[in-house]
Amino acid sequence: VTLLILPIGISFRECLKWSKSILFERRAIKTPDFISLLLFMALVMVISVAWIFGLTPFPQGNDGLSMYLAITHTIADTHQLVRGHWAYGWSVYMALGETIFDNQTYSIVLSHAPGYLCLIACYQFFKPWVNFKWRLAILLLLFTMPFFAFHMVSDEKVDLALLFFGIAILDVIIHQKIKLKDAKARLSYGLVIGL
Repeated sequence: VTLLILPIGISFRECLKWSKSILFERRAIKTPDFISLLLFMALVMVISVAWIFGLTPFPQGNDGLSMYLAITHTIADTHQLVRGHWAYGWSVYMALGETIFDNQTYSIVLSHAPGYLCLIACYQFFKPWVNFKWRLAILLLLFTMPFFAFHMVSDEKVDLALLFFGIAILDVIIHQKIKLKDAKARLSYGLVIGL
């Protein structure tokens, strides 16, 4: 949490400007063509199937069952952090679902949430280069690729969160035109990237 809050605190104005450009920028709404409508409906169907698979009460993947959710369940039961486990940070994040709501399903939903953030980040990343129809096609292609679909449907791993941060970092570096001469920006982006 500190690694996410510290860069935002250091370069608050740049983060606020970037957030406003994403959330509050006015856009002209046009009637979509038939292909865009078909792509959008296909993307909604695929996302809905992944959402239904994510609402399972039991973990489906081997890593989720034997490691991530086992640690999550132990943290939620004891209400304290557990010692001596690897891949620990993701389990602490997933433990929020079971600790707050007292239900393992919320932990599984939390582990699948970065996949949806990946779609939003990809949409934002390709925005300057391709039109709406091609962005939908790219999102549909990404969502139906085996590496992405596997993690969205049948496993509770950290991989989609890492993909989201990778896409977000690329978006910031390429589109936000980082001023590397500014020491605050260099420090905050360096912390986000992990340098």
